Amino acid sequence: VSCCESGPAVPYLSAQICFDILPVEDLPLENEKPTASQELKSSGQYTVRSRCYRLAAGCLGLLCVFLLAAIIVLCIKFNHSGAYRDQLQKSNNDLTVERDQLQTSNTNLTIERDQLQKSNTNLTVERDQLQKSNTNLTIERDQLQTSNTNLTKERDQLQTSNTNLTIERDQLQTSNTNLTIERDQLQTSNTNLTIERDQLQTSNRPATPT
Repeated sequence: VSCCESGPAVPYLSAQICFDILPVEDLPLENEKPTASQELKSSGQYTVRSRCYRLAAGCLGLLCVFLLAAIIVLCIKFNHSGAYRDQLQKSNNDLTVERDQLQTSNTNLTIERDQLQKSNTNLTVERDQLQKSNTNLTIERDQLQTSNTNLTKERDQLQTSNTNLTIERDQLQTSNTNLTIERDQLQTSNTNLTIERDQLQTSNRPATPT
């Protein structure tokens, strides 16, 4: 019985190998001459076996075509995946460079921020010191202004007192001058009266006898 008599060949069964299984009684014996029926039967079996071989060869050819197509598709996909992988690698490299640049920029910005914070702290301390100094200077200025006002008042009072004393001195000097003149006049009058008295006494004295 031939295995190929069961039906038409199918591609996925292309690897199947057809073998004819001959009954034992149909096999020719040694030194036995085959009969005509046996020769006809053997010829038919060879024809069927040849057809099976041709079908198997066709199926193997189709399998080779399918395998070649699959290999081509896989190569195309592999090349495409390789190009895509190269693009991803390039993109990854670009992102790595950008990340490093951002990290460097972040580090520089952090350093600059720390420097600005330190400068801000120093400026805040200096501002507080200047505000304290300004407050102290304002208090001292107010005290000086108050002292200046008091000294100005005292000066004005002293100037008024000095003016009054000057006027009083002038008046006293004038009075002293007038009194000096009056004294001199009285002294002159007293001297004249003394001389006149002496003359009158001399005149009124009686004459002494000689």
